[in-house]
Amino acid sequence: MNVDSDVDRLPIADRAAVAAELRSAMRGRWWLASWIVVVMAGGAAAGLILPIALGRVVDAARDGRPTSFMVGIAVAIVVATVVGAVLIGFGIVISARLFDRLVASLREHLVERAL
Repeated sequence: MNVDSDVDRLPIADRAAVAAELRSAMRGRWWLASWIVVVMAGGAAAGLILPIALGRVVDAARDGRPTSFMVGIAVAIVVATVVGAVLIGFGIVISARLFDRLVASLREHLVERAL
């Protein structure tokens, strides 16, 4: 078989065709994609609380603050960790749902065109 033969190969789309197909596949799903961005950004923001809180612990220990002050920081660290984990987990779940649907739609379209 000749490698340069175009008879047995599927056509290759250009950028404009790929963008049009993606827009078509994402029709009605952009709100879900925007929720993924919001939820994942919230999870990332919650993860930024940890280094700030640890800095406060170091500052409090250096300044000789009471342990009750550090308990409040520890609670903030735990809450931020749980909130961040829940948001990131939820973001992963909704992104998996979106991408599963997108891939299924694109696969069906490919098979439809190939046959």
